[in-house]
Amino acid sequence: MTSIRLSVAMANFNHAHFLATRIPSILEQLGPNDEFVIVDDGSTDHSVALIESYAHADGRIRLIRHLKNRGVIEAANRSFQESRGKYLVSLSADDRILPGFIDKTMKVLENHPDIALCCSNCALWYDGFPDKDPSQIYTTPLIPGIEKPTVFLPSQITRVFSKTPFWIPGHTSIIKRDLLHKYGGMDAGLGYLCDWFLIHSIAFFHGAAYIPEDLSVWRQDIDSYSKQASPDYVSRIEMRIFGLLCEKERKSLRKKFRKSGLLRLYVRKRFFQLCVFPRYWDFILFFLIRGVKNRCKRLFTKRTKI
Repeated sequence: MTSIRLSVAMANFNHAHFLATRIPSILEQLGPNDEFVIVDDGSTDHSVALIESYAHADGRIRLIRHLKNRGVIEAANRSFQESRGKYLVSLSADDRILPGFIDKTMKVLENHPDIALCCSNCALWYDGFPDKDPSQIYTTPLIPGIEKPTVFLPSQITRVFSKTPFWIPGHTSIIKRDLLHKYGGMDAGLGYLCDWFLIHSIAFFHGAAYIPEDLSVWRQDIDSYSKQASPDYVSRIEMRIFGLLCEKERKSLRKKFRKSGLLRLYVRKRFFQLCVFPRYWDFILFFLIRGVKNRCKRLFTKRTKI
């Protein structure tokens, strides 16, 4: 039996209006030894009928149905479990992949088989925002000045996170599937940060590559933003990150996150909550030391220009 090279894993709930364009755009980039696993999470629109029509025409598609809605994270984890490829990319039904996404990303990974994943620019499109043009792609390079695909080894990547704006957008990332299972999949308690935490945890220990191009576009939905705006909801998710990193088995991961600076936004936002618990004080200390160093550096640079 021929081994499967790549699994495209997609969770869908009532996104039939996107699937009619998304499914063909993905199929045309897949090779003969790739698969497309779609978990329908209890849709009440015509999603299932639409997916089934494509699956009958193309044997690379496999549909898994949840008869009741279980939530996007459980559906995504189910798509991971059902996938069989050496590599996996997790896409939402409303994500858009641009020409060359799979070929360019897989080429980097196949040329660097020891690296866990490859990502590209965080390109966005805004749906329902009155001040944004929905036909326009908004993007910012993750590392300004890089013009060709670049590989960061595990020994390098913590420093790269610390010294540059680099981070890993999940919707652009093709990842070794076995590592997704090794690291436990996505934690439902982390909500919208579940893929961010999982992917960066993997990258610390197995490295990552970056292509400085727009290859996959993430939909920003104004309705989702309003649901995530609850201060209590956001606080629970962000504090859970620190709680997970305090677990004994994550001691080495805690050290890498702390040194990387990836948590600086959340330390700043949760500063007083973190101060209450001594187990979080090392995060605060690193945050303060970094701030002092950066301030001193700016002052020194300003004086040398005078």
